[in-house]
This record gives sequence, structure tokens and C-alpha cells, in this order.
Amino acid sequence: MEEDDRPRIVPAGDAFEVYPHISSRRPSTVQGALLHRFYPGAIGLPECRTPALTWRDYKRSTNERMMSPADRVLKGFWYCFKCDPTDKVEADKVLEQNFKKNVPQMLFEEKKRATNKLYKKCKVPAEDVDEDGNHWPTVQALVSAKPNDFSVTEEGWHLLCEHWSTPEFRKKSLYRKRNRFAGGDTVYQCGGSRGLVATKQSLQHKKGGQQGLAAAWQHTHRMQQGNNEQLCNQRAEEAWSDFDQEGGNQIDDDEGNDFDLEEGNEIPEE
Repeated sequence: MEEDDRPRIVPAGDAFEVYPHISSRRPSTVQGALLHRFYPGAIGLPECRTPALTWRDYKRSTNERMMSPADRVLKGFWYCFKCDPTDKVEADKVLEQNFKKNVPQMLFEEKKRATNKLYKKCKVPAEDVDEDGNHWPTVQALVSAKPNDFSVTEEGWHLLCEHWSTPEFRKKSLYRKRNRFAGGDTVYQCGGSRGLVATKQSLQHKKGGQQGLAAAWQHTHRMQQGNNEQLCNQRAEEAWSDFDQEGGNQIDDDEGNDFDLEEGNEIPEE
């Protein structure tokens, strides 16, 4: 893509604002697609191959003359976007942070997809049963559910399935699952996977004027895809009420939610 045709991005916290606003080309979407496309698969020496599990693994290269998967990801990203030279250092820091978080999240989603495929329509694949009576799909069952659109070699996928089937990983998986269900009354956001910064910019594009992060938070927690005045559940109502009492929601009725957070105020926690 020619440089003049690339949208310009500006770092905003741990995300990017895009100018001009193009909803179909969000930086987060491009980052995810590139991580899928250039996933390294198996890494290490032939006698001790392991699956790539982190962004650091993307940076490894077996040949000094060849670009590492991380280099390919970054090259692909900057082929789609540009930024002012004064923002480049900060943009690189944001990308580094995002990729560190996104690689484990991507692998979690791929494991989830494979598991859902195995248990689709009440089917039960071959299972292992651990000492506590928990049922897990076997390594071979997971291998058979390899996603067609995930750019990973057969060897890399097999190593991932073996990693997911280790007692250590299964223990962590149970721990995370229990934590997810421990809170109860889960807040289901209504705005899809778009982050607050992207939601804020989308609202500014649609409504005009200044749309603050607080307005973006309310939009993602309202019923009917952000169009209803009612927040999605009691927990969200309490979070917003606490924020209001701290002075973060002092606006006139005719101003709607077109305001920015004052310095020192924080977005209410879910």
C-alpha cells in the first residue's frame, strides 16, 4: 500500500486512534490477523522442538539471513498504517505491549475453537480423566480438530496440543476457569470486542464533538448494543454509581455523555 493511502495512527494508552477513521481496519484486528498468519509453530533445535507460546518466540530466527516471524508481523503492520516520526517510539512500545498480550490470548482462542469443535452437537471425543475426575480431550482428539484457517504446521499444532494436555497447563486452566466463575453476575459488554479508545473514536465519528472515555464505557455497557439507557446489569450500575459519587459524572442533562474524564478520575471497573 502506498504511504499516502495508509491511515495514520496515534498512540492512545495501550491502543491507537486512526485518522481517517476506518472501522473495517482497526489496528487490533490487523495485529491479530498478522499473528495468525506468521505464527512460528515449532521452534528450537530438531532434537528438542517446542511450540511457540510467546511474542519472544516470534522473535527467534534459525537463519540470520531470513526475517523472523516478529519482523514479518511488524513489516505487515506498517504496510497497513503509518505514524508521525515523533510518535514512532511510543507506537513501537504500544505494539510491543500488545503483541506480548495478544499471543497467549490468540492461542487460548485457538484451543477454545478446537475444543468447541470436538464437543459440537453434544459429541464426546476421546477423553482423559485426571485424578480429580475432570474430563479432557486427548492429545489425538485435539490434533484432529486443527483449524483450517490457522497458519500452523502439523508439527507445530501437534506440539501445541501436547502442551495443552500437560498436567501443569490443565491445572492452570482449571484455576482460571474457577476465577472466571467466582465473581458471579458477570458484566456482558454490549459493544463487541472494540476497546475503549476505538469506541471513543467511533462515537466521535458518528456523533461529532468530543466523546470522552467515560462516554465510551457507558456505550459498551448499555443494553441493545449501546442504544438503551439501561446498563447491562446491576454490577455495572453499581460501578457507575460509585464513579458518579466520586465526582466523575458531573454533567448537565442537556450535555448527554459528551465529556472527558477529569485528570485523576478513572474508568469504573467492571
